[in-house]
Amino acid sequence: MNMTKFLKQENTIIALLHLSTLIPIGLFSTYSISTNSFFIAPAALGIISPLILWKFYSASTLRKRHHLVVLNWMLTVILLTILFLPFALIYIGMYLLLGLNFLTFIFSILGSILAYKGKVWKYPLTINFFKKVSREE
Repeated sequence: MNMTKFLKQENTIIALLHLSTLIPIGLFSTYSISTNSFFIAPAALGIISPLILWKFYSASTLRKRHHLVVLNWMLTVILLTILFLPFALIYIGMYLLLGLNFLTFIFSILGSILAYKGKVWKYPLTINFFKKVSREE
């Protein structure tokens, strides 16, 4: 396998990692906007697929860096969801959670496009829970 084909395959796997956070949004988008599961489920379940991919596809340093970016964002989403839930009682929390889902959608799409191009993009507004992986590959 030549190096160009290997990098293209590597970038495809990494792009799928970023898109894997959208699986819960797609599963729960059939619910009505008024149901709370539409707002909570992406935050709660969006971390499962990156963790599964971490287990099976975290061989290279480049993949590890992308995994840390995605996991940091998903942990940030879970923390913000917990903080926004009390506000859902006065309806402003629903809009905050909807905005958080929208940001997850946009960031995942942008992250996957840039990952496919071979770039590591740190999601804005992310809290760093994990230390950074070295730049050496």
